[in-house]
Amino acid sequence: MELLLIAAVIALLRWVAGKMSAEEETPAPLPPPVPAPRPRRIRRAEPLAAAPDPGPRADARPPSALPSAPMPSPRRVSPYARDFRDPASLRRAVVAREVLGPPLSLRGR
Repeated sequence: MELLLIAAVIALLRWVAGKMSAEEETPAPLPPPVPAPRPRRIRRAEPLAAAPDPGPRADARPPSALPSAPMPSPRRVSPYARDFRDPASLRRAVVAREVLGPPLSLRGR
Protein backbone atom coordinates (compact mmCIF):
# COMPACT_ATOMS: atom_id res chain seq x y z
CA MET A 1 0.00 0.00 0.00
CA GLU A 2 2.78 2.40 0.91
CA LEU A 3 4.56 1.59 -2.31
CA LEU A 4 1.46 2.44 -4.33
CA LEU A 5 1.09 5.73 -2.48
CA ILE A 6 4.74 6.64 -3.13
CA ALA A 7 4.33 5.78 -6.84
CA ALA A 8 1.23 8.00 -7.04
CA VAL A 9 3.06 10.94 -5.40
CA ILE A 10 5.99 10.54 -7.78
CA ALA A 11 3.65 10.43 -10.78
CA LEU A 12 1.86 13.53 -9.52
CA LEU A 13 5.15 15.38 -9.01
CA ARG A 14 6.35 14.45 -12.52
CA TRP A 15 3.05 15.65 -14.00
CA VAL A 16 3.28 19.00 -12.14
CA ALA A 17 6.92 19.42 -13.21
CA GLY A 18 5.96 18.74 -16.83
CA LYS A 19 3.19 21.35 -16.70
CA MET A 20 5.50 23.95 -15.15
CA SER A 21 8.28 23.40 -17.66
CA ALA A 22 5.79 23.62 -20.55
CA GLU A 23 4.68 27.06 -19.33
CA GLU A 24 8.27 28.26 -19.11
CA GLU A 25 9.12 27.05 -22.62
CA THR A 26 6.31 28.90 -24.36
CA PRO A 27 7.52 32.42 -25.12
CA ALA A 28 5.43 35.36 -24.02
CA PRO A 29 3.63 37.12 -26.86
CA LEU A 30 5.53 40.10 -28.21
CA PRO A 31 4.04 43.55 -27.75
CA PRO A 32 2.71 45.23 -30.87
CA PRO A 33 5.33 47.19 -32.80
CA VAL A 34 5.65 50.86 -32.00
CA PRO A 35 4.69 53.07 -34.93
CA ALA A 36 7.41 55.26 -36.34
CA PRO A 37 7.33 58.84 -35.06
CA ARG A 38 5.79 61.35 -37.39
CA PRO A 39 8.29 63.80 -38.83
CA ARG A 40 8.05 67.27 -37.38
CA ARG A 41 7.03 70.13 -39.55
CA ILE A 42 9.52 72.93 -39.61
CA ARG A 43 8.08 76.39 -39.64
CA ARG A 44 9.97 78.73 -41.82
CA ALA A 45 9.56 82.40 -41.20
CA GLU A 46 8.70 84.28 -44.33
CA PRO A 47 10.97 87.26 -44.88
CA LEU A 48 9.09 90.51 -44.65
CA ALA A 49 9.40 92.52 -47.79
CA ALA A 50 10.18 96.11 -46.90
CA ALA A 51 8.30 98.45 -49.18
CA PRO A 52 10.34 101.42 -50.35
CA ASP A 53 9.15 104.74 -48.95
CA PRO A 54 7.79 106.72 -51.89
CA GLY A 55 7.97 109.99 -49.98
CA PRO A 56 5.13 112.40 -49.21
CA ARG A 57 2.26 112.41 -51.66
CA ALA A 58 0.16 115.41 -52.56
CA ASP A 59 -3.17 113.59 -52.16
CA ALA A 60 -2.29 111.99 -48.81
CA ARG A 61 -4.50 112.89 -45.85
CA PRO A 62 -2.93 114.38 -42.74
CA PRO A 63 -2.37 111.93 -39.86
CA SER A 64 -5.20 113.42 -37.84
CA ALA A 65 -7.71 112.52 -40.55
CA LEU A 66 -6.74 108.82 -40.59
CA PRO A 67 -9.15 106.53 -38.73
CA SER A 68 -7.61 105.42 -35.48
CA ALA A 69 -7.54 101.75 -34.68
CA PRO A 70 -8.64 100.77 -31.18
CA MET A 71 -5.70 100.38 -28.84
CA PRO A 72 -5.22 96.82 -27.65
CA SER A 73 -5.63 96.43 -23.92
CA PRO A 74 -2.38 95.68 -22.12
CA ARG A 75 -1.82 92.05 -21.30
CA ARG A 76 -2.48 91.25 -17.69
CA VAL A 77 0.59 89.63 -16.18
CA SER A 78 0.70 87.75 -12.94
CA PRO A 79 2.84 89.40 -10.26
CA TYR A 80 4.73 86.12 -10.01
CA ALA A 81 5.57 85.93 -13.72
CA ARG A 82 8.91 87.65 -13.37
CA ASP A 83 9.96 85.02 -10.80
CA PHE A 84 9.62 82.22 -13.38
CA ARG A 85 11.15 83.69 -16.53
CA ASP A 86 14.01 81.23 -16.91
CA PRO A 87 14.00 77.42 -16.61
CA ALA A 88 16.23 77.41 -13.53
CA SER A 89 13.80 79.48 -11.47
CA LEU A 90 10.89 77.33 -12.63
CA ARG A 91 12.83 74.23 -11.58
CA ARG A 92 13.44 75.78 -8.15
CA ALA A 93 9.70 76.48 -7.81
CA VAL A 94 8.80 72.84 -8.56
CA VAL A 95 11.36 71.59 -6.04
CA ALA A 96 10.05 74.04 -3.43
CA ARG A 97 6.49 72.80 -4.01
CA GLU A 98 7.58 69.19 -3.58
CA VAL A 99 9.50 69.98 -0.40
CA LEU A 100 7.10 72.43 1.22
CA GLY A 101 3.79 71.10 -0.10
CA PRO A 102 1.69 68.31 1.34
CA PRO A 103 2.96 64.73 1.01
CA LEU A 104 1.83 62.66 -1.95
CA SER A 105 -0.44 60.55 0.21
CA LEU A 106 -2.45 63.63 1.23
CA ARG A 107 -2.66 65.37 -2.15
CA GLY A 108 -6.03 65.42 -3.81
CA ARG A 109 -8.01 65.02 -0.60
